[in-house]
Amino acid sequence: MKNMHRIMYFFLNPLFCTFVLFSLLSTLYFLTGNELFTLLIQLSLVFAFTIVIHELGHFIMGKLVGMNFDFLAFSFIIVQFRYDKFRVTTNNNLFLSFGVTKMHFKNALTENKIKTKLFWYYAGGPVMNLFCSIIAGLILITYKGNLLLIDITVYIFIFNLLIFVITSIPFEETDGFNIVKNINKQEKEIAIENQIYSLHSKSVDQITLEDIHWLKIKFHNSNISTQIFLITLILVNYYLNNGDRHQVKNIIDEGLSKLSMKDYMVFKVILLLYTTLLKFSNEHSLDNKDINRLRYINFWYGITMSTIAGVVIEYLDNKEKDPVYLKKFLFDGLTNGLSKSFELLDIHQEEILKSLITSILKESPNS
Repeated sequence: MKNMHRIMYFFLNPLFCTFVLFSLLSTLYFLTGNELFTLLIQLSLVFAFTIVIHELGHFIMGKLVGMNFDFLAFSFIIVQFRYDKFRVTTNNNLFLSFGVTKMHFKNALTENKIKTKLFWYYAGGPVMNLFCSIIAGLILITYKGNLLLIDITVYIFIFNLLIFVITSIPFEETDGFNIVKNINKQEKEIAIENQIYSLHSKSVDQITLEDIHWLKIKFHNSNISTQIFLITLILVNYYLNNGDRHQVKNIIDEGLSKLSMKDYMVFKVILLLYTTLLKFSNEHSLDNKDINRLRYINFWYGITMSTIAGVVIEYLDNKEKDPVYLKKFLFDGLTNGLSKSFELLDIHQEEILKSLITSILKESPNS
């Protein structure tokens, strides 16, 4: 099963998919000479360009309204800003390859006109596509030169206009949907929601005790699954960093009790992974119920989580083997999984896994 997860993860990797797509189309063109395949290559490149334009629109508008940059993903590339440095890495998540930009306010509770600012942030992507489409249209009206350039300009015009229309319509999770959703909310409600996102974007050493008290109040009172999940991660990371494992377990248990809806099973599976790793770090053994929880972590949760869960399962399945071998297996497997944790794009989940794995390896009975 573990090998199957790795194979699927490899074949669904955006870089691999991009390589296969262009290799296949190029090969078919050279073998057949059919211009259809060059057309498909051009359309693929223009589509990728359109996605970049859309995400840059969000980024530029976000900066103009005073937001801080977290990450921007498109195709097989992710640009992150972490610990005051930009980092460019390969994107391993197929869903992110269609374009995602994440930004936050430094302190949403003190931000003036946050509703208006978020309107322009969400509108930034579609507006940039519309602007690009208008420019392409003007070029088509005035330029009478190279036919290939004219064809490409036509594709740019059409794709940008399509993305503008599609992302502006208020379907679930589109920019238009987010704009309409915010219009129907009060300024204070938006500020609270975005303050949680702001704190979630900070490392644990940047979060104050006052922030923790505020988060705990929101945690106990909230019934919004995304907010519950994010606050749980922040609080778990904070208490792990302070060595209060009892509080960590209580926070996860309360978070799980609030995430009872089937629609948010992903959130529950991730929190169950953390509570299972916490138990493993304390007892170095798990019962069948715990092991079954780990089996839920497949390649859809990323190479980091699936590797760590797989290593723990295999370690427990081979407890009778040589202790020296098991110690090395556990160390190599967990550190290898942790080395890919940047793919989570979540500083709190990275720090939670680092704390738990460090504890597991430090307290290992084979150490």
